[in-house]
Amino acid sequence: MLAGKHVLVIGGSGMLKNASLQFATEGANVSVIGRNHTKLQSMANLSGNSNGTVIPVCVDYSSKNELIHQLQSIQQKTGPIDLIAAWIHGHAVSSHEVIVSNLQTENVVPYFLLKGSSSYNPTKDIAKWEQNLSNHPAIKIHEIILGFKLESGHSRWLTHEEISAGTIEAVTRNLERLIIGQTKPWGLKP
Repeated sequence: MLAGKHVLVIGGSGMLKNASLQFATEGANVSVIGRNHTKLQSMANLSGNSNGTVIPVCVDYSSKNELIHQLQSIQQKTGPIDLIAAWIHGHAVSSHEVIVSNLQTENVVPYFLLKGSSSYNPTKDIAKWEQNLSNHPAIKIHEIILGFKLESGHSRWLTHEEISAGTIEAVTRNLERLIIGQTKPWGLKP
């Protein structure tokens, strides 16, 4: 499914590391945006035996001009982006719009949007940035909600491995929505 595709992963050297490497194993050229050059280079080295490649892109996605420059550069070198998996922290949600506005393709791009469990809070209204993103004609949003795990009466946050596994499942099965772990009962979250 991903062979020969250009996949953009944001958060790909941290909690989406295993997903990035799996996409490369499936033959994708995976541009991984992160801030830590050492982690990114280590991932590129790990992907050496893959059918695809991991392309490290060291940039702070909250810096609009740097992000635009890097998005243009990777698409010039690797071709248009065919799929996006993005975990973007709350302080930089405007980065979603920057990414979408700088896609160099005529095709609708699947955008796997990872969201923290608080986004599933039944008392919270949908954010304006999210409404704008959902209505953008260049992308199709797929939600991945990061919940928590209940084990022996105690709750814990998801591990990076669980998040990557869920992301791989959502992409492989082309799911419109996936909750990794659980979000209910809300009062039991860590």
